[in-house]
Amino acid sequence: MSATITQEMPTFVPASAEQMSQNAYRAQQMPLSFLRGGQQGRVVKVRGKGELRQHLKNLGFVEHAPVTVISEHSGDVIVEIKGAQFALNRAVALNITVEA
Repeated sequence: MSATITQEMPTFVPASAEQMSQNAYRAQQMPLSFLRGGQQGRVVKVRGKGELRQHLKNLGFVEHAPVTVISEHSGDVIVEIKGAQFALNRAVALNITVEA
């Protein structure tokens, strides 16, 4: 007596355009310090210790807020957010995750 094992071949189901767009969009998350002059992004998350995180939120770095890099040099950035411009050093800009 022998047993027969059959294995069903997986079928490829292409992702919808919406799923592909969402996956591509998520893949473009990066620290704010990675954006170059003239590039825009949207704030995804603000990290850091309590006081720093709260200070950045008070300045307008909140989830979904659009941000534009005015200029950058070695990770230090001058950004515009909610109509105001701020200079952030690289260490602070690394705590702000954006989607570009």
